[in-house]
Amino acid sequence: MMASAPSSEISIGFSIKTCLPLRDEIRVCQVYLQIQQFRFEGQFTYEFHLPDWAWELSMIKFSLQPLIENCFTHGMGTGEPLMIIITASQRDEQSFVIEVCDNGPGIEQSTLDRIRADLQQKDITAGGPSIGLVNVHRRISRMYGDDYGLSVGNAPGKGTVVALRMPLSVAIQKGDAV
Repeated sequence: MMASAPSSEISIGFSIKTCLPLRDEIRVCQVYLQIQQFRFEGQFTYEFHLPDWAWELSMIKFSLQPLIENCFTHGMGTGEPLMIIITASQRDEQSFVIEVCDNGPGIEQSTLDRIRADLQQKDITAGGPSIGLVNVHRRISRMYGDDYGLSVGNAPGKGTVVALRMPLSVAIQKGDAV
């Protein structure tokens, strides 16, 4: 099953580029999700809800896969199949948002508070929990400024939403309006 994944999709990770089009980032996520389907057969489903204008948006490489990985790490084991939904929307004239949502158990408030604090101040070289989220957030905010990066939302018992906010001006490659 996995042997059929094209090597071009996997080799995206080996390029020197810091950013790539959303369509390439989604391909990396699809390969990861195929691996997880093999591992967790029948225990989850996923959907991408991406408008046509979003496919060429510029993304920081490997910014979505860690968010999807967290759905498996923290969202499984509730007794019902895990559902992961990835969406894109224009936030305002300056930015767009990619959301990764799951129907897992959600996050306890004290843990959510720690994650939000870590996004702002954690030393990622110290390791520990939430390092993937912190790494993605820091790479985005260092490249584009403090208005961009991750935010984490929660509905205890109903799931988690991680939103990745990026500048839209960087995303418009050919002068196309969204």
